[in-house]
Amino acid sequence: MKHKNLLLGIIIVLGIVLVCGLAMVAMALLTKQSTPSTLPPTLDINTALAEAADAFTATSLFSGNTAMPTATHTPRPTRTPLPTWTVTNTPRPFPTRTPIPSVTPTFSSAHPANGLGEPTWLDEFDTDIYWTFFDDACFKTQILNEKYVQTTKRVPAGVCWEITWSEIQDFYLETVATVVSGCAERDRYGIYFRGNDAHQSGYLFGITCKQEFWLSYWDGNTYQRDAIIDYTVSDKIKMGEPNKLAVSAIGDRIVLYINDAMVAEAHDSTFTGRGPFGFFIGAEITPAFTVEYDYLAYWENP
Repeated sequence: MKHKNLLLGIIIVLGIVLVCGLAMVAMALLTKQSTPSTLPPTLDINTALAEAADAFTATSLFSGNTAMPTATHTPRPTRTPLPTWTVTNTPRPFPTRTPIPSVTPTFSSAHPANGLGEPTWLDEFDTDIYWTFFDDACFKTQILNEKYVQTTKRVPAGVCWEITWSEIQDFYLETVATVVSGCAERDRYGIYFRGNDAHQSGYLFGITCKQEFWLSYWDGNTYQRDAIIDYTVSDKIKMGEPNKLAVSAIGDRIVLYINDAMVAEAHDSTFTGRGPFGFFIGAEITPAFTVEYDYLAYWENP
């Protein structure tokens, strides 16, 4: 039985092989009939390129021309560079104040306010409504027995001042001051006027305990005192007695008086506008240096 099955398998395989061989023979015969017996002639590439070039030259794209036009290149215009600017940073100069030399004063016993009539404003210190008053590290101010009183707190120290509420521009201003404490060297006191810059700058006219007077401008922005008239000895100053101090300021002209006598004149335009006025004090030697004032008056636009 096994031999019969083996024989049957061999017969089937041989049949398959025979069928496949016949199919391959048939395919070969069909292919041979469809293939041409001769190939086309070989193409020479160089000859073809030359013929194409001749044909292109004979039939130009541009009418009447036998060759391609030559392209002309127009260069871009040359740009002239802008000039180079040199920046110069020059700060604005500060104004220069050049005091004009003082003239020779004419001493006189006549009252400078003669002919001016009643003062525009007078404070005899019978009220305290015109003053703020201070009691700080610099000084103390108060009204006692109808006197305005200033007392220093530091030694040595720069000057401290207090102003009243009014503001004036062109005026004659006077007061009477008395030292009521010890007095030595350049302990000093006097009139502050034409204040500006929130009352941090202004003019100072005063006298010292060395029998000197002086005029300066205090700049509250730079904390510098510019001497307009430096310390000058004058026999018009009474030591140990009351002294009348007065100043006339009209435009840039400032005239100083001590005990009704003109002692100096100067011109200064640092500040000529309206400003407050008052008193100042400063101690160099004496602790609790104290000065009192009898009154304060001014005549506006004399």
